[in-house]
Amino acid sequence: MGTNLVTYVSHIGEGLHNIAEVSDLHNNTAVKSLNLHSNAIQHIGGLDHLRNLSNLNLSSNNIQVIENLSSLVNLTNLNLSSNCIVELRGLAGLSRLQQVNVSYNTLTSIAGISDLHGRAGSLQKLNIQHNNLSTLQSLAPLAGCLQLQQLKVGGNPCTLSQAAYAALRQVLPQVQQLDESEAASLAMSWQLAHAQLQAFHQSTQQLQYPQLDETEQPSRAAKKQAREDPRRLPQARARPAEVLQEPATAGYPAQALSTISTNEDSSSLEAQSSADLLDLQPVSGAAGHQQQPPAALLAQQYRLPDEEE
Repeated sequence: MGTNLVTYVSHIGEGLHNIAEVSDLHNNTAVKSLNLHSNAIQHIGGLDHLRNLSNLNLSSNNIQVIENLSSLVNLTNLNLSSNCIVELRGLAGLSRLQQVNVSYNTLTSIAGISDLHGRAGSLQKLNIQHNNLSTLQSLAPLAGCLQLQQLKVGGNPCTLSQAAYAALRQVLPQVQQLDESEAASLAMSWQLAHAQLQAFHQSTQQLQYPQLDETEQPSRAAKKQAREDPRRLPQARARPAEVLQEPATAGYPAQALSTISTNEDSSSLEAQSSADLLDLQPVSGAAGHQQQPPAALLAQQYRLPDEEE
């Protein structure tokens, strides 16, 4: 006649914002395993009555602080990976806790692991990979975890070298398994990526872009003189002689270019692009002039945009 209570509760990826939204937990003290992976939970709460809970998975949520767990006296496995936790603390009273996963957070301190120190502590496996632990001194609290057998610490700034793992083996003799091989593989991948990036930079630096010879580049005096007197335009800016098949009339360069030969060669294309780059404007009353050399004709027929009348 008794009610059948659920012992395993799982709500994965349902967008939950609060543990209290899980109806399966209401008045249910028999729950032994709770999986709320990949939700939007920000705070830990509403678990005080789950004294039989042994497995708690709150990974991939938005939790920033480890809190309200002290009543879970039978908890043995805690997964808080992929959250926003900065400090490892809030584990007081969890004397039976054997496995803790806080990888892929933003941890800068694990000082709170001291709550699991001593021979009464049960912590055997700890995963603190891929956090922001910057110095080996930040790992010093691990020395008090006397039952610790497996430690994963790769992906932190303090464990990027093999020397760091050598130091850890000396100060943590109780640890039998370190993720040294994983870290070495990761370091090799980083080194390979860095070498490839270096090679790419070197190859791009060796590329030589064509530059005009100094003798071909107009001097400052020549540029200034060209601005003051359009008749002294550099040869590269002068319109080719073959463009002027007949006396030009007042109008824009496109009209003066109407008599270009229809030959689809590179010279005609270069002539048109040069004329367009000049962006010349007609001067009033310039019609009716006789055939003249290109530079003089340009001076009389057109003016630069910044030239005063």
